[in-house]
Amino acid sequence: MPTIKTVNKGDLLAETIIGNHKVLTDLPESWGGKDRGPSSTDLLVASLSSCIMGIVANYCKQAELDATGIEIEISFDYATDPMKLVNIHPHISLPNEELKKRKNAILNAVEVCPVHTTICETDNITVTVG
Repeated sequence: MPTIKTVNKGDLLAETIIGNHKVLTDLPESWGGKDRGPSSTDLLVASLSSCIMGIVANYCKQAELDATGIEIEISFDYATDPMKLVNIHPHISLPNEELKKRKNAILNAVEVCPVHTTICETDNITVTVG
């Protein structure tokens, strides 16, 4: 089973080790963070955005379409009781008419995005402390 490790670096800063990569995260400034890295919720939304982009780019590659210039922008809100992200709305901007003709196929391809599926269907996260 793959694992990702996060280490507290002090002063609300965390370092997450993902394979050969390291990502610093900080709490939002409203929680005492100092903007030294994205927040964990920002990374969750970024994971969704990058996963959708990978699926769309792969679809374009298989269909021999140029994916250059495709953009994904995700808007979202924060809820407070319970604290969570809500109203998560990814929008895919297609830069040319050839891609726009494939809009439905692209939407169908995105349905297999594992981050989207996980966010929508996960109810089996178990936190342990030791």
